[in-house]
Amino acid sequence: MTNKNQDDNQELLSAKEVKMMLKISTTALWRYVNEGVLKSYRIGDRTIRFKKNEVLETLKPDSRN
Repeated sequence: MTNKNQDDNQELLSAKEVKMMLKISTTALWRYVNEGVLKSYRIGDRTIRFKKNEVLETLKPDSRN
């Protein structure tokens, strides 16, 4: 039996969802990806997704150090 919170955190988010969650622009999102602040995952040829648990981790104050 799986833990619901664990399943929710493994959810994949689109770039639009991440931008809304972090309240950032498209430019800032891709800058964070290029700088390694956020990790993106390519699914297929054109689809990019982000792991929800990793996005939530970036919201923690000490995670950016």
